[in-house]
Amino acid sequence: MAIVGGVLLFSYFMGNYEYLLDDKGVTITRGRGITIPYEEITDVQYFERLPALSMRVGEAIGNRRNGTFTVANVGRGKVYAQDITRPALIIFTEKTFYAITPENAQEFLAQLEEYLANK
Repeated sequence: MAIVGGVLLFSYFMGNYEYLLDDKGVTITRGRGITIPYEEITDVQYFERLPALSMRVGEAIGNRRNGTFTVANVGRGKVYAQDITRPALIIFTEKTFYAITPENAQEFLAQLEEYLANK
Protein backbone atom coordinates (compact mmCIF):
# COMPACT_ATOMS: atom_id res chain seq x y z
CA MET A 1 0.00 0.00 0.00
CA ALA A 2 2.83 2.41 0.77
CA ILE A 3 4.15 2.05 -2.79
CA VAL A 4 0.73 2.83 -4.30
CA GLY A 5 0.38 5.86 -2.02
CA GLY A 6 3.86 7.01 -2.99
CA VAL A 7 3.09 6.67 -6.69
CA LEU A 8 -0.16 8.63 -6.30
CA LEU A 9 1.60 11.40 -4.37
CA PHE A 10 4.42 11.50 -6.92
CA SER A 11 1.89 11.74 -9.77
CA TYR A 12 0.02 14.57 -8.05
CA PHE A 13 3.09 16.61 -7.18
CA MET A 14 5.13 15.90 -10.32
CA GLY A 15 2.35 15.80 -12.95
CA ASN A 16 2.51 18.42 -15.64
CA TYR A 17 0.17 21.38 -15.81
CA GLU A 18 -2.17 21.69 -18.74
CA TYR A 19 -3.44 25.13 -19.72
CA LEU A 20 -6.59 24.99 -21.83
CA LEU A 21 -8.93 27.49 -23.44
CA ASP A 22 -12.51 26.31 -23.73
CA ASP A 23 -16.01 27.82 -23.82
CA LYS A 24 -15.96 28.48 -20.07
CA GLY A 25 -12.55 30.13 -19.65
CA VAL A 26 -8.92 29.36 -18.99
CA THR A 27 -8.61 25.96 -17.34
CA ILE A 28 -5.49 24.99 -15.44
CA THR A 29 -5.27 21.29 -14.66
CA ARG A 30 -3.01 19.25 -12.44
CA GLY A 31 -4.75 17.40 -9.73
CA ARG A 32 -8.28 18.81 -9.52
CA GLY A 33 -7.78 21.96 -11.63
CA ILE A 34 -9.40 25.40 -11.74
CA THR A 35 -11.17 27.49 -14.37
CA ILE A 36 -10.86 31.27 -14.71
CA PRO A 37 -14.08 32.45 -16.43
CA TYR A 38 -13.47 34.85 -19.32
CA GLU A 39 -15.87 37.40 -17.85
CA GLU A 40 -13.68 37.66 -14.72
CA ILE A 41 -10.46 38.43 -16.65
CA THR A 42 -9.57 42.13 -16.48
CA ASP A 43 -6.08 42.05 -18.05
CA VAL A 44 -3.40 39.69 -19.35
CA GLN A 45 0.32 40.46 -19.43
CA TYR A 46 3.12 38.58 -21.19
CA PHE A 47 6.55 38.13 -19.56
CA GLU A 48 9.66 36.67 -21.15
CA ARG A 49 10.32 35.31 -17.68
CA LEU A 50 8.36 35.64 -14.46
CA PRO A 51 9.63 38.34 -12.10
CA ALA A 52 11.14 37.22 -8.80
CA LEU A 53 8.80 35.05 -6.72
CA SER A 54 8.46 34.81 -2.95
CA MET A 55 6.42 31.84 -1.73
CA ARG A 56 3.62 32.37 0.77
CA VAL A 57 1.88 28.98 0.63
CA GLY A 58 2.63 26.27 -1.90
CA GLU A 59 5.43 24.32 -3.46
CA ALA A 60 8.68 25.11 -5.19
CA ILE A 61 10.23 22.01 -6.73
CA GLY A 62 12.92 22.55 -9.34
CA ASN A 63 11.56 25.18 -11.74
CA ARG A 64 7.91 24.43 -10.86
CA ARG A 65 5.92 26.78 -8.66
CA ASN A 66 2.42 26.11 -7.34
CA GLY A 67 0.48 28.10 -4.78
CA THR A 68 0.23 31.64 -3.48
CA PHE A 69 3.30 33.75 -4.20
CA THR A 70 4.30 37.38 -4.15
CA VAL A 71 5.50 38.32 -7.64
CA ALA A 72 7.92 41.27 -7.71
CA ASN A 73 6.26 44.48 -8.93
CA VAL A 74 2.93 42.66 -9.40
CA GLY A 75 1.67 41.63 -5.96
CA ARG A 76 0.34 38.51 -4.28
CA GLY A 77 -1.56 35.95 -6.34
CA LYS A 78 -1.76 32.39 -7.58
CA VAL A 79 1.12 30.81 -9.48
CA TYR A 80 0.69 27.65 -11.55
CA ALA A 81 4.03 27.56 -13.34
CA GLN A 82 5.32 24.38 -14.94
CA ASP A 83 8.71 26.03 -15.55
CA ILE A 84 9.53 29.54 -14.29
CA THR A 85 12.35 29.87 -16.85
CA ARG A 86 9.80 29.83 -19.73
CA PRO A 87 7.84 32.85 -20.96
CA ALA A 88 4.76 33.40 -18.82
CA LEU A 89 1.35 35.03 -18.76
CA ILE A 90 -0.21 36.72 -15.79
CA ILE A 91 -4.00 36.70 -15.98
CA PHE A 92 -5.59 39.37 -13.78
CA THR A 93 -9.07 39.29 -12.27
CA GLU A 94 -10.73 41.76 -9.88
CA LYS A 95 -9.71 39.63 -6.88
CA THR A 96 -6.32 38.12 -7.75
CA PHE A 97 -4.03 37.06 -10.58
CA TYR A 98 -2.87 33.74 -12.01
CA ALA A 99 0.66 33.26 -13.36
CA ILE A 100 0.99 30.42 -15.88
CA THR A 101 3.69 29.12 -18.21
CA PRO A 102 2.05 27.51 -21.25
CA GLU A 103 4.31 25.70 -23.74
CA ASN A 104 3.95 28.53 -26.29
CA ALA A 105 2.97 31.59 -24.25
CA GLN A 106 2.71 33.97 -27.23
CA GLU A 107 0.38 31.65 -29.14
CA PHE A 108 -1.68 31.00 -26.00
CA LEU A 109 -1.94 34.78 -25.45
CA ALA A 110 -3.12 35.36 -29.03
CA GLN A 111 -5.82 32.68 -28.64
CA LEU A 112 -6.86 34.05 -25.24
CA GLU A 113 -7.12 37.60 -26.62
CA GLU A 114 -9.33 36.26 -29.43
CA TYR A 115 -11.65 34.59 -26.89
CA LEU A 116 -11.76 37.78 -24.81
CA ALA A 117 -12.55 39.94 -27.85
CA ASN A 118 -15.50 37.68 -28.70
CA LYS A 119 -16.97 37.29 -25.22
